[in-house]
Amino acid sequence: RVAEQARGLAARDATLAEETERLRLDREEFERERALFGAQNSDVEAPSDLVPLNLGGEAKIVVLRSTLTQCEESMLAAAFSGRWDLPKDKAGNTFVDFESALFLPLVQYMRMRKIEGPEDEPIEPPSFNEDLEMETRFQRMLRYYGLEEWVYRDRSGTLLRYHVHFGDHTYSVLPPMDPEETVAFAGDISGQVVALPRGWEVLSTDAENFEEVIRELANRSWGALRLCCRNPGPGASFSSYLTRLHGGGTAGTRWSSDAKLPEPVGGPEARQFRFS
Repeated sequence: RVAEQARGLAARDATLAEETERLRLDREEFERERALFGAQNSDVEAPSDLVPLNLGGEAKIVVLRSTLTQCEESMLAAAFSGRWDLPKDKAGNTFVDFESALFLPLVQYMRMRKIEGPEDEPIEPPSFNEDLEMETRFQRMLRYYGLEEWVYRDRSGTLLRYHVHFGDHTYSVLPPMDPEETVAFAGDISGQVVALPRGWEVLSTDAENFEEVIRELANRSWGALRLCCRNPGPGASFSSYLTRLHGGGTAGTRWSSDAKLPEPVGGPEARQFRFS
């Protein structure tokens, strides 16, 4: 009888220990989730962190201050840091002297940029389709706010991951693609803007040993049917050359001397290009 009671007590002790351990683990999980939730929502704890904006008298939106100030070195971040008195309308909304068609795409970009993870593909800059005038004005606004390089960020790290070295130079393509990618990209890149990172230049058709270089590059695949290179002289035109994926000729053969696909944004010396 005593032995049975002892066994019963031992079983209850074991059950109690299991319950205690389960409660401890549940508590730890709860604390982790609470900490994560608090970190994700720390931006909305104080009402002052919500910034109501009047966009050129055309639209009114509310944005987190942390969204507007994430590029810390920019004039935009300084303006919305809370240290300055900004112009306000009668309702108390901070007045932004840019039309909504320009400023709203920036806000939408910054919202997505803020939640971009290290494993995510970089958020692409806003696109204005074929409206070059609007795109030029957008970039002028970015320069005013000190955001141009931040929005059209340096992607040299990606380029260096996808590159080939030939002679004294390193070569890559934009948008970045693996030189050994054998499936031609089937997506639509029309309207996409790419930025040439610092320290890189567009390959020109009058470069030294160009014919040898373009054959070497085109005999890779790059996930593309053609590669575009800049023609010398005014106008910033491009020539296109077949890659080995094309199948309609020898890799490195010039396909067109006036390829219309990439167009400089902001003038012939621009470092941004839009695909038409």
